[in-house]
Amino acid sequence: MKKIFTLIAMALMAVGANAEDEKYAIEAGYLPEDAGVTLEANSRKNATSVSITYGADGKWSAFKGDDGQAGSGAKTDGSLSEFTAYISGGNNPKDGELSGTSSAGNGYTITKKNLPKSGCYYTFTPTKAGSLKVGIQLNNNKSFFVVKSNGTAISDFDIKDKTGTTVALRVAVEDVSVFASTEEKVYGYVTFNVVAGESYTVFCTGSKLGLYGFIFSETAATIDPATCAAVKAEIDAAAGGETAISAVKAAAEDGVAYNLAGQKVDESFKGIIIKNGKKMIQK
Repeated sequence: MKKIFTLIAMALMAVGANAEDEKYAIEAGYLPEDAGVTLEANSRKNATSVSITYGADGKWSAFKGDDGQAGSGAKTDGSLSEFTAYISGGNNPKDGELSGTSSAGNGYTITKKNLPKSGCYYTFTPTKAGSLKVGIQLNNNKSFFVVKSNGTAISDFDIKDKTGTTVALRVAVEDVSVFASTEEKVYGYVTFNVVAGESYTVFCTGSKLGLYGFIFSETAATIDPATCAAVKAEIDAAAGGETAISAVKAAAEDGVAYNLAGQKVDESFKGIIIKNGKKMIQK
C-alpha cells in the first residue's frame, strides 16, 4: 500500500504551484565584456536556468548611451514595464566570423539554415523546459527570427508590443525570411517555448535587435500518463481486480502523445514520446 501512495504522489505532484519566474535584465550603461561572450544569467540576476551568449560584434551599442556618447552602453528606456534599459550591437548578424570590427558573410535564410556567427544576435540555452519572454526592440520592416541550434526557424512564437497587444507579423513570400516585422518599430516581448539543452538564437536580418533581457518560466507541470497507468496497475493488483480508478487508464490511453516532460505533442514532434501509457520513438 505504501508503494501505491508513492506512485500516486509521483503522478500528482506536478499539479503543484509553478516555480518562481527567473529574470535577467540589462542595466543602464552595461556593455558585454567581450565579443562572443557567454554569460551565465545568474551572474547578473536571478535567472539561474538559462545562459545567454551575445554575438561577436566588435562595436556594441551604436546608439548614444545615457551620457550622450555613442557606444557608451545600454540605453535607459521605460517602454517596457518589466525592464529599464536595452543593448544592441553595431553590426547586422552575418554567417561569417568577425573581421576586425565588421561582420562578414551573409544574412540568414531558411533554406541555408546559416546561423549568424558575428553581428548582433542573442543565443539562449535553458537547462530546464519552459518558456522565454524576451524584451526586444525591433526595427520596422525587418525580418525577425527565433532559430534552433540546427538552423531551423521556429514559427510558434508570439510578439506583443508594450501595451500587451499582439503584433501581427507579415509572412514573407520569398525564402529570404519567414516573418517580417510590421511597418512600425516594436518595443515589446517575444515569447516562445523552450526545451532543456536546446539553444535558441534570436535576431533580425538587415538590422540590429535591441535586447532588454528575459524572463524564464519553468514548464507548467502536468500529470504523467505513464505514471498514472502504473498507479492503476498497482491498485488493481492490491484489490484483486478492476477498481474505480479505471478512469485514469482511459485518460492514459486516449491516443494523445506526450513528450518526456509530460507536454502534449503532435505528429511533427521527433523523439521519445509516451502514448497510451507506453514509451516509443516517433520519427
